[in-house]
Amino acid sequence: MRNGIRAVVQVGFKNVHIKGDIKTLIQAVQSYVQVPLEIQVSVHDIHSYYKLCNHVIVNHIFRDDNHTVNCLTKFGIINHSTVLWN
Repeated sequence: MRNGIRAVVQVGFKNVHIKGDIKTLIQAVQSYVQVPLEIQVSVHDIHSYYKLCNHVIVNHIFRDDNHTVNCLTKFGIINHSTVLWN
């Protein structure tokens, strides 16, 4: 998530809608749960990038319910590169 928000900010997007399947991370970013120690740095970085945007929406989605995201995730793991989809 951190790499994705950084990439869209660098490209110049100001209105961002993030969907992710890691529920703990999504809840930590939304400040619904205490940030686990393992992801504190990532969540801090994500919040820093939020400040550079006009509007950010973050939603949790279930990977099993979203075939497209599942396919893109598998492609990203195989590709090992950052890809921006517009």
